[in-house]
Amino acid sequence: MFYRMLKSISVLALTMLLIACTLQPSWAQDQPFGAEVIGGDEAGVRELLARILSPVFFAGDARIRVFVGTMPDSFAVQFPLPADARLIGSTSSEGGQPLVQLYFDTAQAADAVLDFYRANLNPDSWRAVEVPEQSGLLTQNAPVFAKFCGSGRGNDAGSILNLLMRTNAAGITYVNAIYQVELNDVECGEAGSSTGSAGMPLVSNVIPALSPPQGSIARDRGTGGAGGSAGDVMLDYSFYSVIELQTDLAPAQVAAHYNDQLQIGGWVLLNESSTDLASTSTWAYTDSDGNRWTGIFTASVIAAGQQLVTIYAVTDG
Repeated sequence: MFYRMLKSISVLALTMLLIACTLQPSWAQDQPFGAEVIGGDEAGVRELLARILSPVFFAGDARIRVFVGTMPDSFAVQFPLPADARLIGSTSSEGGQPLVQLYFDTAQAADAVLDFYRANLNPDSWRAVEVPEQSGLLTQNAPVFAKFCGSGRGNDAGSILNLLMRTNAAGITYVNAIYQVELNDVECGEAGSSTGSAGMPLVSNVIPALSPPQGSIARDRGTGGAGGSAGDVMLDYSFYSVIELQTDLAPAQVAAHYNDQLQIGGWVLLNESSTDLASTSTWAYTDSDGNRWTGIFTASVIAAGQQLVTIYAVTDG
């Protein structure tokens, strides 16, 4: 649910960055997302923001509000902020499925922010839910996810609170909080379950977390998956993870680095071939539910000092 929702909130996140870049240029120069505002003034940015968020081109009667440097009063009562938090702003959507998104930064590490909310969210309203571990080809600065679900004992029954956190090189953690109400509690899933929504296997139970070689720079180029089931029968599922790697290593050396991690994760190397321009290998894996998977790993030179690294896994059908 959280990963699907990230796609739907990307426009809102971008527009909040537009406000931040316009009103606080010193912060914008330090932020890691690469947003740049060209031309215009505050009035122009506000007009553009209102148009982007306008429901004119979409069905429904949702009313969206943007709060610069603040949050809705009703949300402030139930959502505490760390003492050093700098609140950038928030958005709220009323009508249809209510949604509040909050943006702030803090000098605390992501783990400390998570500990803060575990300790300070009302235990009568919220319970922390285990989220899937990181998996696939990681970058040096991967985001941290956390999820809290309405416990059913308070006013937030059936609600979901997701936190997305990323820490930059200066030690500042950027936090996006996404609060949805009136959701079926099944959206939260069950802690420790080996499957996600619609019975889809969790990618973290198939592809382990694969760290980049020391001294390299890894940039995320996408992750995803697809598949389905018929009753209790799991049909074909697939997962993929792609990064762009800046490194002086040869493709065979990059492959050797990841081979060790795949084998620790339980994958069995079937065959491998390498040239000066690429390295390819095939793998086999059996997950905890007995499903057999085939994996393909590639590291290919795309420019001097740059390689495209891909891991792909599919169930044996």
